[in-house]
Amino acid sequence: MKKDKYFDVVFSNIVYDIWKDGFMCQPRGSKVKELLAYTFCLSDPRARLLSSKARDANYGFAVGEFLWYWQGRQDLEMMLYYNKRMKDFSDDGKTLNSDYGWRMKKDYNYDRPMTQWDVVKKTLIDDPDSRRALIIINGPHDQCEAAVFGSKDVPCTLSLQFFIRDNKLVLHSHMRSNDAVWGLTYDLFSFTLFQECMLLELKKFKQLKDLELGNYYHTAGSMHVYERHFDMMEKIVKEQIVETPSMEPISSLDYLDVLCVEEEMLRTKKIDYIETAKYDGSLKWMAEQLNTHREKRDAEQASR
Repeated sequence: MKKDKYFDVVFSNIVYDIWKDGFMCQPRGSKVKELLAYTFCLSDPRARLLSSKARDANYGFAVGEFLWYWQGRQDLEMMLYYNKRMKDFSDDGKTLNSDYGWRMKKDYNYDRPMTQWDVVKKTLIDDPDSRRALIIINGPHDQCEAAVFGSKDVPCTLSLQFFIRDNKLVLHSHMRSNDAVWGLTYDLFSFTLFQECMLLELKKFKQLKDLELGNYYHTAGSMHVYERHFDMMEKIVKEQIVETPSMEPISSLDYLDVLCVEEEMLRTKKIDYIETAKYDGSLKWMAEQLNTHREKRDAEQASR
């Protein structure tokens, strides 16, 4: 298992392993190079940013997607603002099926008395050593609909499992399938933020007030790179690794909710930019990424 403090190092190792030892197959006619049952560990979940110039991650999109998750949304409209290609993954032209946040925080299809997010909190508060603090994302109905109706968007994430060990909150994400070059960058960004947000939720309780952030583990049934990214994969393998410093902690979930409100206002042009002075740490950085994305969208419109 690959393990490092920095996502830059872990990412480079993953891509190298696929480049060197991956084998070819063509699921649904798309050629990929893949490794099966691949697991890695990020020992500092706040070291979640990637500096790779070959990959060139879009963190305006990453922040927008995380806030979409955090609010428990399903709508396509919000995500189109961050990535116009998202329409290609909608079955009905209105919603997205990989709505991880909605499944965590809003989905009551099974008559549950509370959300999966709240179940995890209660489980760990009642029994900090529990192995039952689990959020299920991809369910049997997803597999059935894909097989029968051919859904464009079958959730890649199977589950998120939280543990408290050695007074640290650990998260293990289990994926059925993971695009190492394209999807992993943003999955890890959001999932490690879920881990940090859960930490803040749990620290509100007296018995867990000293809880710390632990390791982030990630397992993919298929960790792969698509043929269209083979050239990029080789560039990633050959470029010098830069260890990006860890993000500062999230200071407040209340201010995270405020940022969600201001994101909506910025995206819908009710404000021209987000005043970042009220935020600190990671939230200030996120606000800056949202402002940069607004500038990008405005420049695109002006050039038409």
